[in-house]
Amino acid sequence: MDFLSNHVEALIFCTPQPIKNVEIQQCLSEMFDATIPIEDIDSAIGSIAQKFSADEFSFELLKTSGGYQFFTKPAYQ
Repeated sequence: MDFLSNHVEALIFCTPQPIKNVEIQQCLSEMFDATIPIEDIDSAIGSIAQKFSADEFSFELLKTSGGYQFFTKPAYQ
């Protein structure tokens, strides 16, 4: 996983409610004082979702309420 994906993953983990890709973009752009293309954010989200879809993880990344949030997989509830 690359640098951007790690930061996106951390933001999704630390928010108590779903976070939208544009909110992630705004936060990271402010943090790094640089414009982060929304396409890069979306690509990172896709990589994170794919990573956590593996059976070795008990949670997954889902899109809900217009944003992204980690949820426990049904098999572990």
